[in-house]
Amino acid sequence: MKFLLVVHVCSIVAQNCMDGIKVYPMYDTFHQCTIAGHVRSMGIVSEMGQDLVDRTKTVIHFDCESIELT
Repeated sequence: MKFLLVVHVCSIVAQNCMDGIKVYPMYDTFHQCTIAGHVRSMGIVSEMGQDLVDRTKTVIHFDCESIELT
């Protein structure tokens, strides 16, 4: 089993989220995927910059989807 990180960038002001962004490669453990989700979230918020994040009240949600490989 592998885990696929799916990141959702959301705006509290607009009350919507972008379609999920699938992040490859997949991870061997849920633990690795979760850490990658937090790191990726921090990177996205940093790249957006304080002004945009504050104005749109951006939040990041992520999921680690389990994928059965045959």
